[in-house]
Amino acid sequence: MILSKPDEDHDHLAREHRAHDETIRSLTKAIRSGDEDSFSTFHDLYSGRLYRHLLFLTRGHEEVSREILQITLIKTARKFPRFEREIQLWSWLKQIARNSLIDWMRQEKRANDRYSAVDWLETLPAPDTEADSELPAILNQALADLAFDERALIESAYFDGERQN
Repeated sequence: MILSKPDEDHDHLAREHRAHDETIRSLTKAIRSGDEDSFSTFHDLYSGRLYRHLLFLTRGHEEVSREILQITLIKTARKFPRFEREIQLWSWLKQIARNSLIDWMRQEKRANDRYSAVDWLETLPAPDTEADSELPAILNQALADLAFDERALIESAYFDGERQN
């Protein structure tokens, strides 16, 4: 196997990120104009990732996560801003999902007088803490420190959505 030089790897990754951001710009612009196919593409790209995030927030409660995912997707369909970068889109989606979960928990408490829902609400992670803003840089540096083949494996699993057996 031939490995490329680190500078070439970095240039290649930078080009991929720019291309990905251009895709996000085009996709969100099309969604704002009412293009249903673009929303379907968005759904295919983000519903699984958003569901996994909700599983984290709900501490593994699959039924609640599925319900909040549907609520979140409905909210995004109604008001979808144009984004320049994927990180902006993902931050917006996480915030809508978290707020949808909080609203759902408040509604559950009112409907069922569940004190456990309020207790559970208090355990949710705070949105966009300082650590969250530093995380991308830390992860990018960790990826840059990996050997090319290891980095390619991680990128294919987490960024390209490929399954590893």
